Amino acid sequence: REYTSFFSPMSTAHYAPDVTFLDPLTSLAGVAAYADNVDMLAGRTLLGRFLFRDAGIVLHSVTGGEVDGGVIGDVTTRWTLRVTVGALPWTPEAVFSGVSVYGLARNPGSGPEVIVASQADYWDSANIVGPGTAGGGGEYAAVAKTKALGDFWGQVRPGGAAAPPAGPEVPYILLRRGDGYEVRGYPAIASAKMAYE
Repeated sequence: REYTSFFSPMSTAHYAPDVTFLDPLTSLAGVAAYADNVDMLAGRTLLGRFLFRDAGIVLHSVTGGEVDGGVIGDVTTRWTLRVTVGALPWTPEAVFSGVSVYGLARNPGSGPEVIVASQADYWDSANIVGPGTAGGGGEYAAVAKTKALGDFWGQVRPGGAAAPPAGPEVPYILLRRGDGYEVRGYPAIASAKMAYE
């Protein structure tokens, strides 16, 4: 529900009071700080209204959450996030695809039985460590904030990452945007082949 509404409202009862959040640019703790961060990105705070608008997230998949011997496994979501940077006069759009890994815990208090204790976000464009690098092999890993800032600036700078289309673009859903590539989902089409004389 929170993905479709972009956390409006955020169901804080589903998060531990000391929930931790980590992404390529941000590290914070506490449900109030978590909610403030989401509200800023969504343009629901004073700073957020200045910086961003039209934020939205598309959820592609949810995996995990198995219970084994009373231990709840992590839940991983795959998503694409889009946000318009309203603070820049050319109002560019930044697009990130990636995964969120949610650490879950039993709720010691009242309310939901299971709560989110931690969330770590990884961008496909910044956090995939490739073969031949330390810890490489196509796995997600923490990276320096400078790499993430470079990816963000590469998208929003004048003439950024998007090349102008050569013609009308067929509507698509961005499934993954990595370092130098995109994976897109297009609607199904029907076609016919005819011989011309």
